[in-house]
Amino acid sequence: MRILHVLAQLPKKTGSGVYFTNTVQYMEKQHENAVVYGVQDDIPIDFAEQTKKYPVEFKQGTLTFPIVGMSDEMPYESTKYSDLTQEMISNWRAAFLKQLETAKEAFEPDVIISHHCWMLSSLVLDVFDDKPVMLINHGTDIRQTNLNPELFANWVHDLNRADKVLALSQKDVAPISDIFNVDKEKIIVMGGGYNSNIFYRPDSPRENEGRINILFAGKLSHAKGVYELCKSFKTLEEKHDNLQLNLIGNVDIDEKIVLWENTGHSMNFQISNTSSQLTLANQMRAADIYVLPSYYEGLGLIAIEALGCGMRVVVTEIEGLIQTLGDDINQSSAIEYVDMPKLKSIDEPYESEIGPFVERLAQGIDKQIERIKNQERIPEDIHRRILTHSWDHIMQAIENELEQLS
Repeated sequence: MRILHVLAQLPKKTGSGVYFTNTVQYMEKQHENAVVYGVQDDIPIDFAEQTKKYPVEFKQGTLTFPIVGMSDEMPYESTKYSDLTQEMISNWRAAFLKQLETAKEAFEPDVIISHHCWMLSSLVLDVFDDKPVMLINHGTDIRQTNLNPELFANWVHDLNRADKVLALSQKDVAPISDIFNVDKEKIIVMGGGYNSNIFYRPDSPRENEGRINILFAGKLSHAKGVYELCKSFKTLEEKHDNLQLNLIGNVDIDEKIVLWENTGHSMNFQISNTSSQLTLANQMRAADIYVLPSYYEGLGLIAIEALGCGMRVVVTEIEGLIQTLGDDINQSSAIEYVDMPKLKSIDEPYESEIGPFVERLAQGIDKQIERIKNQERIPEDIHRRILTHSWDHIMQAIENELEQLS
């Protein structure tokens, strides 16, 4: 098959970016591939040499602004969809249209995979009206319809033209059908997976000289709950004297100070950044507990990656993640769920809910700390079940769906 993969933003650093890249890299094993994606600042993108590349370059030419992100807070410099002017939209559409039409003529794909049920996928369906198109919904596209209803009304048209739409979880099926008017029989719950060649358990037990390392990686934003994580760490340090909290992400110096202040000026707190999945995986293998305190996630793929590295996980009750992992993993000691606070918007809690949420988060982390201190092991059958959520399983299923289309 000749497969064209399309993404409006950087193919890394976000859940959808990682999903995009892993899909391409898996399909590179047996198929011819081409990619259309956003890029800026000469950020290196890793695809096989034989994969045809049609990048849309931001912060130059007519696209003078940074990449437009599906979340309002991205782990790199970005533009909000809500801040787009009519001229910016016209230039954005023209730039992607040019690369899509170039790919259509030069690459001649048999099938197209377009990520996000949003503006670019609508454009893809216009250009490739004679080819089978599969869309992948990542959850953030559903959120964008609420954040930017005018853009949705003006620039997202008739996504039911797609042959299939993949959903990350069962909870997304009804919104995809209702909001985007997609026939339910076209929607396939595929879930998300992790790269088990990168995210795997350490060969030997972690040796941290008696310290318990707590880790978060991702956008250091209020929506991710990291400010509350720092507050909960302050509570935990009052009980335990051997903790370390490491945040991996990009944030300016003023916000670093605020996060540090939230820990009670802890001397066991560090913020660093990485753009490499390999580096992140190594940091996971060296740590003990991964915490994902997000108020909104489509899936929470990074929690599965942490489980793949043999970490204990503490996470808010993300419906897509709960449905993906299943009862055996959810009810095991590998993962501890924390009740969400009541939200006044899709990813913003009421102020009165923050204090109790910080307490619940600290309690969830404390349970995992005690399991580590008691040298409790995660059962081997749980590790085996986690492996069933690796990319190879997911990609084989996607490949089967593509072969049916082509």
